[in-house]
Amino acid sequence: MAANPKRVTRTVTGVLLEANWKDNTAEVYPDEGGPVKLAFPDELADEIHRAARHRVRVTGTVRRPRNGRQHLEVEALEVPSPLAGLLLPAGPPAPKRDPFEGAKPIEDVERFLADYPDERSAEEIIEDLRACRATRHPPDGDEIDGDE
Repeated sequence: MAANPKRVTRTVTGVLLEANWKDNTAEVYPDEGGPVKLAFPDELADEIHRAARHRVRVTGTVRRPRNGRQHLEVEALEVPSPLAGLLLPAGPPAPKRDPFEGAKPIEDVERFLADYPDERSAEEIIEDLRACRATRHPPDGDEIDGDE
C-alpha cells in the first residue's frame, strides 16, 4: 500500500505569467527560484484570468504526488496594489518642525541692499555700455547691433 503524498500550506508571491484554462493550471514566477506550478479550481478561473501578468500572492496546499512533480493547489489569490507598502511610512511619523523656528525680526534692511543701482543715471549706464561695445571687436567683422 502506497503512502499518501505529503501536504504543506505555502504562500508564494511572484508574477503570474502563464495560465491554462483547459486543465486549470498556471505558473507563478517568484523573485527567487524557479516557477511554481499552480492548480486552481473552476471558481478561481476568472480571478486567475484578471491576475495574469500581474504580481500575485497565492496561498494553497503543496501537493507532492508520487511522480515527484509538486504543485500548489490554490486556495486563495490576491493581487496586491503596486503601491502597497509605499503609502504608509515604515516607522513613526517624523516630528513636524516649524520652518520659522529660530527666525528673528529684520533689524537692518540695509543688509539686504546691494550696491545696485549705482549713482549713475540710466543714460550714463547706456553710454558706458555703448563705449564698452565700441572697443570690443565683433567676430568675423560683423557689426554689433545698434552700433555703426
